[in-house]
Amino acid sequence: MFAAYFFLMGLLKFGDKIIDKTYETLLIITLQRTYLQRRGEQRGIEDVSRILYDCNRAKPGLDIIHKDSWRIISLTISVIIWQLNLSPELLPALFIAVLPPVLIGFLFGPYLQKASWNMMRIQESIAASTSDDKRSELFAHQKAFLRQVVRLEAFKGGSEILIDLVSWFGVLVVAFMTFVFHIGIIPKNIDAGDLVLFWTNLNLLAKPLNDIVKVYNKSRESYPALMRVLRPQEVHNGI
Repeated sequence: MFAAYFFLMGLLKFGDKIIDKTYETLLIITLQRTYLQRRGEQRGIEDVSRILYDCNRAKPGLDIIHKDSWRIISLTISVIIWQLNLSPELLPALFIAVLPPVLIGFLFGPYLQKASWNMMRIQESIAASTSDDKRSELFAHQKAFLRQVVRLEAFKGGSEILIDLVSWFGVLVVAFMTFVFHIGIIPKNIDAGDLVLFWTNLNLLAKPLNDIVKVYNKSRESYPALMRVLRPQEVHNGI
């Protein structure tokens, strides 16, 4: 029975990977077909760029619906219910402590969207510069594309690092409101066990909220690609 259990778990993991990869591939194929149906007219190199590059960039935006949303919602609700059962009087302090890093994380969304948009436009230029007489233009576009990739990753990495750093600022805000302004968001009589519980639940609650920020940034990063694939005529006309 023990061997059968591990065999079954391995079989489920194997099947899950195949199903997940199959779903991702079918999603890209659907995006490609949708673009071809909505493009209006053939655009040559632009069509190739959107089929091969934009559809792959658009896929993570749709992953939010079937992969990220239910996980974040269920985890957030479970942490809140857990805190209500253990120590409901600390729940307001928890939300105040996690609020600053969440708000900071949302600030990076517009920059991610702009960098993603520039990457796709440069990708079109690269696809249109493959002939021998445009070799210098190709190199210039490749360098510009590299700069946009570095900029995009810098924004993504910077937001994650800043969220972790600002988490300490949220705890400082709670302490400042409690001991300076004497706002009763923390019980007067607390012991070491309550502080450990507060810190543990703060980390538990911060995870799904930080995931919300990451999903928001993912949506901003994928939004230009989704627009170029699902509404190609409007994007082509500059709308």
